[in-house]
Amino acid sequence: MAKKQNKRKVAFNKLATAKVNEQASVAVQPPLQIAPTVISPTPAPPVLPPPQKDNVLFFIQNTKEGIEPADVARVETTITQATTNNKLFIVLHTVGGDVYSAVSIMKILQKRFTEIHVLIPEYAYSSGTVMSCAANKIYMSVKASLGPLDKPMEHFKDGSDMSSLDITKTLTNITSICASMGKSIYAQLRRDELRLGKEAASKIAFDTASKLVIPIISQIDPFNLQRGFREAEIGRDYAYDMLCTRMMAGNRYQAIKTSNSLVNDYPSHGFCLFREECKDILKLSVFDLEDLPEWARFKQRYDILKEEYSRYIKIEQL
Repeated sequence: MAKKQNKRKVAFNKLATAKVNEQASVAVQPPLQIAPTVISPTPAPPVLPPPQKDNVLFFIQNTKEGIEPADVARVETTITQATTNNKLFIVLHTVGGDVYSAVSIMKILQKRFTEIHVLIPEYAYSSGTVMSCAANKIYMSVKASLGPLDKPMEHFKDGSDMSSLDITKTLTNITSICASMGKSIYAQLRRDELRLGKEAASKIAFDTASKLVIPIISQIDPFNLQRGFREAEIGRDYAYDMLCTRMMAGNRYQAIKTSNSLVNDYPSHGFCLFREECKDILKLSVFDLEDLPEWARFKQRYDILKEEYSRYIKIEQL
């Protein structure tokens, strides 16, 4: 009995010792190491290049003289301010002027820029129309207008302004009047109450009509008549040349029709060609200025320059 008790005591002591040892081992375990949280820095946003600005040539003239030879040098100087050679917007406002200078300006700009858009808020008459013909596209406001290309001339007697068509069409109109009068007289002579023969009626009709118009025709100076034809050809030929460089490069037949129409089909040099006429009749590449997104940026600057300057020719980046 005593042996059993001793065995239990020994077993109990071993169990107690094991328990104490287990607790001791737990107690001396090192504390749990928690790794610190590393917060990575937020990467900086990429640096974007500034938005590309457009080259805008403000060609504004509030003078009666309009385009002059000195403007060629002004354009040559200001194109050095252009940032690219790709596209150029021309905000054009002019009554016209020297056509030779206008053509020279557009040739300079065409050599530098691959694409040219002409913007017309109000008007670009005469030589301004020639400049517009050299563009890839024309943008016109609802009130904007181009003008015919019958070249203005000085009257050889009193020095007043006149159109080359005032000379060339005078002879055409007189001829038409003479023919109409001859036909009317011939018809009267051939009626039942007179009933002249064809040969007699024709001779009387021709002689009568001729006597009425010869005093008028005798006042036409042949030199000035030929000058009028030459001046009309200048506007037509330059318009054709400019159209063939860009806008109608692939349609020379249309370029001929358009240039002839610009010279011959309108009643006066001051006739306004609005954008519907330019698009539908003249077949120019005309678009609505209000639909051009860039115009919102250009218009405010244009309004300021037009009020402040009588002549402003400079490329700006907008």
